[in-house]
Amino acid sequence: MQLDFWPGKRAETVREVHFRLLGRFGSPGPWVYPDPVSQLVLGLVGGRTREAVSLAAFTSLARKFRCWEAVRDAPVAEVRATIRHVTYADVKADRLQCALKRLTDRRGRLELEFLGRLDLTSAMAWLMRLPGVGPKVAALTLNFSTLRMPAPA
Repeated sequence: MQLDFWPGKRAETVREVHFRLLGRFGSPGPWVYPDPVSQLVLGLVGGRTREAVSLAAFTSLARKFRCWEAVRDAPVAEVRATIRHVTYADVKADRLQCALKRLTDRRGRLELEFLGRLDLTSAMAWLMRLPGVGPKVAALTLNFSTLRMPAPA
């Protein structure tokens, strides 16, 4: 925790709260970063939907289909039914499958690790050429996946 910029009493108060929270809840967890394709799927499913609902839909997709290739190749009605509780499930199911198909067409398989070798602007542009992927989903994919690229959200 960086407190050097907060002078005086405020810094002391923040330090005290920080240590009380650590004492009560422990250190924050190890952070788990999904692979870039999983983060892309989460971003495409999660837009305009509460986090708990979108995470449940993502988990349902992963459990039911076992791999993103199976989601890509499934009947769209099955994908829609699996994510039915998210906002605009019909649109998202179509876009998700289209994005996964386009990714496969462009790369030969479902993988995005190559983006880590690109500069941030090129990686963002590459992702935004996928159906349904705008600046927010592209930034989330780069920043919160194992790529850990510092993309603006």
